[in-house]
Amino acid sequence: MMAREFPPQARNLILAILLGAGSGVIASALTVGYLFTYVTEINTLMAPFRLSTERSRESLSMAEELARIRRVAMPSAVAVLPAAPAGRVRDLSEAIAYGAVLTSDGWLLVGADGKLAPSSQIAIGRDLYAIQRIEPAGVEGFQFVQVSARNLTVAPFGKGAGLLAGDRVMALAGPEALRPAVVESVRMVKAESSDQPARRLVLSLPSGNAHHGMPLVNAAGELVGIVASEENGHLHAVVFETFAPSLRSLLRSGTVSRPSLGLQGHHLAFTIGEPTDRNITNGFVVTNRRAGITEGDIILSINGEPIQRQRTLDEALASFSPGDEVRVERDRVGDRQTITIKLGTLP
Repeated sequence: MMAREFPPQARNLILAILLGAGSGVIASALTVGYLFTYVTEINTLMAPFRLSTERSRESLSMAEELARIRRVAMPSAVAVLPAAPAGRVRDLSEAIAYGAVLTSDGWLLVGADGKLAPSSQIAIGRDLYAIQRIEPAGVEGFQFVQVSARNLTVAPFGKGAGLLAGDRVMALAGPEALRPAVVESVRMVKAESSDQPARRLVLSLPSGNAHHGMPLVNAAGELVGIVASEENGHLHAVVFETFAPSLRSLLRSGTVSRPSLGLQGHHLAFTIGEPTDRNITNGFVVTNRRAGITEGDIILSINGEPIQRQRTLDEALASFSPGDEVRVERDRVGDRQTITIKLGTLP
């Protein structure tokens, strides 16, 4: 019996179907692998914040450090430009804010005083992108921005909570400029909310030489902080880990949700003049009321982890998600008690 030969058109159709199915499987595998990689890295960043005094330091010359930063981190730098007529040549000196690439498929972290205009343009390298979507980053003054892009360069994520006074960092002033800075001190601001970052890196970089959202990288080219504000003539930066819960939520569900304890107050360890009759030197002094907590209570720990200089209340909450129940140890005029509170969602 003679074998039946398929017409060329039929053979081509069958081959196209097989190739299409194969590419779909490969694309799905790449997508799953991509998300797994990012979520794993974000989970690593969400480990308890701790300052370390024992850190290995590579012996590199300044020229070698700069070369590595230009290779590893500079391609991920972002500049935000105001809207302009089509066809106009843009100048990076017009930048109104800065940021960093977070994912290769177009998610960015951008710092902007006030609400970012959707008509703004995003400069990454030599390319300009239109804004597709804006989401709050869970920290006042910062937004997650999505642009239509693929294969963007992402700088490795570092741990800014490990920085100490005297450490050198580089500020990325958009895709083309580097500005050296030194961490003068690590300070805790008198936070008004348990849900906003209290830790600040105080930088030696003159205030006229940086803008809100400028990324900070270490000698390895790792993203460790973001310039957040200017206070008393000094630039303050937020450590990068602060954004980990919101970014993890965005990558997993497509929306941003950040856990909220809903307390107002400040950290006792960084406040002068607090009463010492309770013999307490660490904790979060509450100035409002919520279920189980009243004004004057001092939050001592979350799930057994003490609130102290090395681990502020907002950092203790970074490992949790909205809806989680946490054990809160509080002191009320010498009476210590542990209560269970269900975390809300940061507005």
